[in-house]
Amino acid sequence: VGAMANDSGGFIAGGFFPGPFDSIAFWRDSSSAWEPLDGGIELGSVQTMANYHKQFAGPDSIMVGGGFQGAGGLTVSNLTKVSSGQHEFLPMDLGFTPFAFANLGSRLIAAGYGSQLTPLVFPNAIDNILAWNGADVESLGDFGLNGFSQALVARVDSATVNSLAVGGAFSMAGNLPANNVALWTENSATLSKTWSAMGAGFNNEVLALTVFRSKFVAGGFFTASGGTVLNGVSRFDGSNWMPLTTGL
Repeated sequence: VGAMANDSGGFIAGGFFPGPFDSIAFWRDSSSAWEPLDGGIELGSVQTMANYHKQFAGPDSIMVGGGFQGAGGLTVSNLTKVSSGQHEFLPMDLGFTPFAFANLGSRLIAAGYGSQLTPLVFPNAIDNILAWNGADVESLGDFGLNGFSQALVARVDSATVNSLAVGGAFSMAGNLPANNVALWTENSATLSKTWSAMGAGFNNEVLALTVFRSKFVAGGFFTASGGTVLNGVSRFDGSNWMPLTTGL
């Protein structure tokens, strides 16, 4: 089991477990039993899941991502969604392989690998990161990332400002240099949406991100940020990445 998400009456677990459940199953709390989900996942495994916010258009759903070529008898590539409560797979094929999800405002952000032009905001490109508004795909800015992303964490900065830290293996975010970590900021009052670098970034890829006491914390294979020596974990002070004692 590599991913889980809450659902009405229990929770959904996904991963790679061939057999009667085919890599995805629902735990029903009232009966203390596992149930299959609509034919399961085909030709692959589940790596990440996320719930839609209540304000998303349409019925509540759970986004399911990983490396697979089918779900519930549907031909889908690496990304699908499950209707909440009914547990039916819904078609979704974005030509994108997701590694992580995060809710940002009214949208679900997917980090991963894939590049395409979006039909709704042409010529903006989906480059290794995308947003899903419950009905349509949106890009993050005119350009995304020039390498894959695999870690996301969102933070509410104020009543009108939300920010999203993105980690992975890339050197550009939008049209700005950003070494393996970058910040996407949305301001609903000014309608601005921008990429920015987070200090000097890191000398190797970022695998995980979280927020602790309003500060972003990153983990990964890195050993430095600019001239600052690090050991796999670091906290952002708003300008620079700082060590957490001797690291890990």
